[in-house]
Amino acid sequence: FRWGFRNIFNYFLFKAVPGALEKTFAKFLKDKTTLILEERKERTSTAIQHVAPADAYSAMRNYFLTADPLDLDRIHVKEISSKLGVDLQDSIKACIRMVKDGELSLSWDIICPHCRGARSENKSIAGLAEVTSCEPCGTTFGIEAEESVEVVFHVTPKLRHIAKVVYCSAEPAKKKHIKLYQGLGPNVSKSYQIHLNPGIYRLRRKNSQDAIYLELSDHEVEKDFEWDGSSLTTQKLKTTFQLTIKNQTEGKDFFTLEEAWWFKDRLLSGEALTNPHIREIFSEDHLQTGLKLNVGNQVILFTDIVGSTPFYKQAGDAVALKLVQAHYREVSEVIVKHDGVVVKFIGDAIMAAFLDLEKAMECTLEIYTLFNGKRTDTPILLRASFHEGKVLCANMNVGLDYFGNTVNQAAKIQKYADSLEIAVTEDDWKKLEPRFPQLKAKPAVHDPKLNLQVRVLCLNS
Repeated sequence: FRWGFRNIFNYFLFKAVPGALEKTFAKFLKDKTTLILEERKERTSTAIQHVAPADAYSAMRNYFLTADPLDLDRIHVKEISSKLGVDLQDSIKACIRMVKDGELSLSWDIICPHCRGARSENKSIAGLAEVTSCEPCGTTFGIEAEESVEVVFHVTPKLRHIAKVVYCSAEPAKKKHIKLYQGLGPNVSKSYQIHLNPGIYRLRRKNSQDAIYLELSDHEVEKDFEWDGSSLTTQKLKTTFQLTIKNQTEGKDFFTLEEAWWFKDRLLSGEALTNPHIREIFSEDHLQTGLKLNVGNQVILFTDIVGSTPFYKQAGDAVALKLVQAHYREVSEVIVKHDGVVVKFIGDAIMAAFLDLEKAMECTLEIYTLFNGKRTDTPILLRASFHEGKVLCANMNVGLDYFGNTVNQAAKIQKYADSLEIAVTEDDWKKLEPRFPQLKAKPAVHDPKLNLQVRVLCLNS
């Protein structure tokens, strides 16, 4: 272009033969684009293979040193672990090691529920705000949704200099997840024939916080769904269905159906807070007073010492306290080993959280091998209960604490268990039973206050 306007002759030549120049530029850009994409593919494509835990750190660090800078602007550890074939827990552990070494930093990013762009990056949990806004979307929103906060890693200059990339309109390159976008006038209804791949999708309104999740599967029966923004309960539908949208407001509104890729590709706050490696470096952090964080599905485990009153009386307060503290340490180590976190100690009880129901069970069974009544150094016997469900996080007198119906239910069903027994709900046992044939389940007991069917499990032996 400089050549084209260097002098008046070239200017008129440029004007006279635009067609020839257009073809030349088109060919040049096409060739260059192909070359750039091929080079980038060679740099970023890595054959997926299972990396041994001992090699995970080297694999992750080497990726950060050699990957395309555009892939390192905001590092999503789930995506990279999948790309490299590294176990997610090993990937997170490697990233946290680099955070401690100053080669990576970590931020808690508030994400716009509409465009999924990062509206604020916070170096600590304390920086999270209850309400924020997204200027491109023209909306104000809270962080009460499970997917409102993502945990993102960033490369620091100590490892490699990465130029900060600023995207317009909340990163438009990521809009491919939007499957339907429709504006409807006031009191207008419209139907659409939808065909999508199996997975989780979200249907939302632009001018409100209303959103509903759709779980699509080839095995489902329902083929029609109507939404006016009032129902927020997850719906299960076939992958081919008729969607009817109603705008019941007095003004024009916009409806979006999008693939909820963030559950698969993004590390959400609940996953981070229930990861022992991340929780370790944020153990002293706190949420703002009154702020509640939705940490999604968690498995809440309670263990408790059986017969603590006679135990203290027989052993004496000083000896009993020493044994209880030793029990805290041993149980905590087993919890972390199974990718759980200790939320708090409550008297003689321990409250822990896991992201996986099977790991909670495996952890409990290993704890029972340690405190089985056969040891000569401690008489401690335990009972346990756990339950899976939605959980909230808030800053309490013990720091970051979990609460909600799931926590209450997990605690209250423990009364049905005796030493070396585990109390779970009927629904949780149905998920676990095929994996743990060595466990015997007593007949279900109905708890009228909780309105739950409770199963008590014990070893067949």
